[in-house]
Amino acid sequence: KQWYQRRVAITAGENKCFPHLNIGGCKLITNTTLTSMASVCIYLVKLNISEIKNVTDKGIRNLRVGCKNLKYLNVSYCPKLNYGSIAKFIQHGCTVVHTLNVG
Repeated sequence: KQWYQRRVAITAGENKCFPHLNIGGCKLITNTTLTSMASVCIYLVKLNISEIKNVTDKGIRNLRVGCKNLKYLNVSYCPKLNYGSIAKFIQHGCTVVHTLNVG
């Protein structure tokens, strides 16, 4: 599992000419993956991590700090995220797609 998480991050980071990444729905993605991505994916502009159940505010915070060029983030159906971590991306000019469960 950890090998897979690191491989996703390294592959994305090595791909400087590939600023868009869609890993939505990948069950093995965790905060560890996002933290690794934050350290190597400096050219990432668009990221889809929708429907990932294991991502929390900690992973999102690390991603925001490391991926300064990120302008679009899809976090739809990520149940462990709260609005505070998403709001930080919005404050830095990033378009964030998400769903709000009210009720």
